[in-house]
Amino acid sequence: HNSNLTLIPLLRTTSTNQNSLQLFPLGKKSIQRVILGSQDGTVQCFAIKRGMLHHDFKTQFKKPITSIQIHKDKAFIATSNGIIRGLNKKGKEFYRMESTMTEATQQMDVRVPSLWLAGDYLCVEYTDSEQTGHYMSRERINCQTSQQLIRSGQYSAVLGCQDRVIRVVQGNQGVVADAVVEGAVTSLAPYDTSKNHDLLYGTENGTLGVLKFHPSNSQPSFGWKINEKSYVTALDTHDFTKDGVDDILVGRDNGSVQVYSFDISQEPTKVFDRSLNESITAIHCGHVTSPSTQDIIVSTYSGKVLAFAAEGADPVVPGGVGAMQKSSSTGKKFNIKDSVKKRFGKASEGPAGGKIVGVTKEKRIDSLQKDIEKLEEKVAGIKNRYSKLSEEMIAVHCKYSMKSKFILDSTMASYRLTMELDIPIDMVALSCDIPVDILEAETPGVVISTHNDTNPKSGSCIQSTFRCTQDSNRLEIMLRTVEGQFGKLEAYVVPRLTPKTCQVVSFPVKPLSLHERVHHLDMKGAMNVLTVEGQFSLEELHGWISLCLEGLPDRVVDDEVEYFFKSTFQQTVLALKLKRGEATFTSNNVTTISILDEMILKQATERKTRVQTSLKVNDSSYEEVLSLLYPRLEYQMQLSQKVKLIDCLKEIQMQEEDTSFLIDEYKEILENDKKLRGELTTQTQRLDFLFTIIIRLLTDKYKYKRQNAQKYLPQLQTMLDSKSFTLEQLLALFRS
Repeated sequence: HNSNLTLIPLLRTTSTNQNSLQLFPLGKKSIQRVILGSQDGTVQCFAIKRGMLHHDFKTQFKKPITSIQIHKDKAFIATSNGIIRGLNKKGKEFYRMESTMTEATQQMDVRVPSLWLAGDYLCVEYTDSEQTGHYMSRERINCQTSQQLIRSGQYSAVLGCQDRVIRVVQGNQGVVADAVVEGAVTSLAPYDTSKNHDLLYGTENGTLGVLKFHPSNSQPSFGWKINEKSYVTALDTHDFTKDGVDDILVGRDNGSVQVYSFDISQEPTKVFDRSLNESITAIHCGHVTSPSTQDIIVSTYSGKVLAFAAEGADPVVPGGVGAMQKSSSTGKKFNIKDSVKKRFGKASEGPAGGKIVGVTKEKRIDSLQKDIEKLEEKVAGIKNRYSKLSEEMIAVHCKYSMKSKFILDSTMASYRLTMELDIPIDMVALSCDIPVDILEAETPGVVISTHNDTNPKSGSCIQSTFRCTQDSNRLEIMLRTVEGQFGKLEAYVVPRLTPKTCQVVSFPVKPLSLHERVHHLDMKGAMNVLTVEGQFSLEELHGWISLCLEGLPDRVVDDEVEYFFKSTFQQTVLALKLKRGEATFTSNNVTTISILDEMILKQATERKTRVQTSLKVNDSSYEEVLSLLYPRLEYQMQLSQKVKLIDCLKEIQMQEEDTSFLIDEYKEILENDKKLRGELTTQTQRLDFLFTIIIRLLTDKYKYKRQNAQKYLPQLQTMLDSKSFTLEQLLALFRS
């Protein structure tokens, strides 16, 4: 299917939010209109007629468009200030409602006569414009939809939350069903089959899955799951492959546009995958460019509306802002005649020698070409005036949008830093006041320059520059933090504009930054327990812990709370029980306990709050932590030896036709030779990271024994420097 679909740019507007593009039902001439809202408050509706893009209406609202939903031939528009408007196909307003929400409206779903709105924590249901339901979530709401899940014929609000839980809310009854999934929920979509009303979900860690709801059981069951790296931003279902079963359309943050289809198997198969290198905000399927074939229609964060059209569809003459944007980036003037000839041969003939709809007359082509030339002259004049002005003045206002994310990737035990503009990025400079390990830049065509600053007066431990050599609106960087230190990571993002301007975004790096929140853990094994007592409120205590760990909710509504965390790197566990005046922390890693102890004492001292701490240390916990860590150590220590064997094994492979006589270890080295050579370049960096963890563990052991660890550190350092020791030797040193 990749080879059978052609990418066609339809429109360019300003930045868009998720769920701000929809398709109207098929019209009289089997063409579907597209309605799009943007962050500057513009709503526009257009259709492709006779191969040309025609606007039905364009309306300007004062606030950003956060959601658009379609009911029959009517569109409902939600703006961030909570005003809901209903527009018909001609753009006339037939409905208006001002919500009672105290938060900015982020999500909307419409099932006439019902309507659901959601903010960061609040979900409100309206029926015939009257409030009939209200739910305050403990966790942040990321996405929302509605579906007939519990009772047939009755719709419920479905909320995807930051704490990895999908919650089904029924009116004022609150949560009637929930399910814990693999990551923070970022996208939801109903998936109706002949038997069930199922639910599709996408997560922050890239999982795409389905929840099956049964009338006899309020708790859902899990169906198939698909795991990828980039998180899901858009979902829809449509029978794109025309096999009688709805396919699944997926848009991801890294720009992937995917179609999953069902054949004989119960699990979907990927039949289409194309990358646009910028995040997808909406994805749908319909008859947009041609009444005879279906297209996949997507919108991107930068405001592009694109169609993946099947071969053989009626061609659309490229024009408008999208075409001019493409031509200006290459430095060549856009010529409609050349474009048509390039795709179809003669300007007046189609692929089969027939006439092309919309370009049958040379006058129309000449007219369009003249319009484009006038617009190019106008743009050149504005750029010239702006450059003259910038010689005397400094630009202090950035006329472009940016979004950024700093997300823990649990599979890689590292952070994924993503920055995206609605225009190409020139460079990004990173600065951090604590050590971080730059792993890689996952965006192609990026030149990296890193400087480690050892001067404490500079206030920065690491400075890295990422320069984009290709046009790219999005930059993704993988980095790993070192637990135990609290600091700030700053990113200076410079777009490809004249004069140069810059936006700065900062992210806190927390002391237990590699811990991720989970919903339940089996706390068996050797555990250390820290108890903290004092005259503090639960809100104060919760605020202190939030400075150490990611994933805690912004507010506390219960009198007593319990949280579980797991280290993504060391696989150690942590349990927290918090209430007014008392906190209990349980972990098999004494370093984790030590970090929490230090942070709480520091915060209590700053606020002049008296606290008492007591710690029960289990000596067996050190052995448990080292046993979990040693496989990573062993792999890095053996890496040099494996790389030395590659050339010898390659020579054997050239001389022997059959290498099946080699042991499995040697076969694996041959299969992964490129990977091993690449890992060798960062071996020292990785070993230093692991050695730091072990040294801190030994220091904490003697710290709580009220002994000085300095006299034991030289012996440990000698063992680590040798890069040749067994787990038993390491354990013996800790026991002594």
